[in-house]
Amino acid sequence: MQTNGLLPALAALAATAALATPAAAQVPIPASIGQIVSRPMEYDGKHISVTGTVMVRGEALWLQLCDEAMTCIYLDHADNLRSSAGTRMTLSGNFLAHATLRFTPVNNVLVADER
Repeated sequence: MQTNGLLPALAALAATAALATPAAAQVPIPASIGQIVSRPMEYDGKHISVTGTVMVRGEALWLQLCDEAMTCIYLDHADNLRSSAGTRMTLSGNFLAHATLRFTPVNNVLVADER
């Protein structure tokens, strides 16, 4: 029996879809803010999940996620959380040990998944 090329085309389509899977489909690695800040290079580039309180801080009104000890990481792609300042929540996203936000180099940034 001869195929008409449909099966190879479907296989190629499935392979392409697997490569294009969004970060939200990844299973995040749970971590605490303290763990992340003490060993940022271990989490650099990884998809993580972290719990803390959303804070708007400083003159530049940076968005941060802070633990009870007020140890914080910066949040990027999370402007929709500004109205949640003071709220404890769990966020996930890709962690960057070093990044540039608003033209400013910063350490410990969670690029939040869309909410």
